[in-house]
Amino acid sequence: MSTERLLCDSCGAPLEIPDGVSFVTCQHCLTPLKVQRNQSVHYTQKLEEIGDRTRKIDEKLDSLAKWHELEALDRKWEMDRKQYLNEDGAVPDQYDSKGMMIIGFLIAGLSLFGAMFVTWPFVVGIVLGVVIAGNSVQASDKARHYQIHERIYLKKRKMLLGETPAQG
Repeated sequence: MSTERLLCDSCGAPLEIPDGVSFVTCQHCLTPLKVQRNQSVHYTQKLEEIGDRTRKIDEKLDSLAKWHELEALDRKWEMDRKQYLNEDGAVPDQYDSKGMMIIGFLIAGLSLFGAMFVTWPFVVGIVLGVVIAGNSVQASDKARHYQIHERIYLKKRKMLLGETPAQG
């Protein structure tokens, strides 16, 4: 069996390494070494340096995985949030819709009171008031759902970023 002569990467002591061996321990300093063989160069390398590089690579992979997960969460929210937006693409406002609901019920109530005197205009007013109030209830519900789902999205995003979500 043939051997090759290399130097220890840690202390520089000469080493006799049999062909095909990939790992050795220096007999002088007891450092574990990996035998690196390229086309033209053969050398030894401390295993702890390889471990450091592996840890750094693992950290980068973890960071990339977290970034990828964050990007996927952002893309999903952009797709999901469209179902909660108004027809014009604006975020629904719960307070505007509650105001319209009050106006709708007010119109319906006044029309109901007026129906005792003249029938058909007040019936139209009642129907109009109920429609306005119904649409307002639906818009208010849409705004509430938007706020709930946005809070869930932001909480997940903070967790991915390693931030502690605020209690509330």
